[in-house]
Amino acid sequence: MRKIHLCISVRGALAQSDKELRILVGNIKHDGVKCRNVHEVRQFLIEALAEGYEYIGQEECDNFDPKKGCMGHPVKDKTEGEGEYHDRD
Repeated sequence: MRKIHLCISVRGALAQSDKELRILVGNIKHDGVKCRNVHEVRQFLIEALAEGYEYIGQEECDNFDPKKGCMGHPVKDKTEGEGEYHDRD
């Protein structure tokens, strides 16, 4: 089994209205500071896309590909990562 971190499509997020993007305010960090409004979120997404990111992660991930998202993490037993989404190998 593998643990997969959630990620967001940069292009998909940019296609959303300002009202829809409000959910990301305070949940995305830009240069270590949480985005405080929709304008900052949208600016972050534009910069991420310009840097070649198709996806951004929602949490720390040591196996993240900016073109594909989280590439997965092995789970050793059933209790590790309980309550999280797991993908079968």
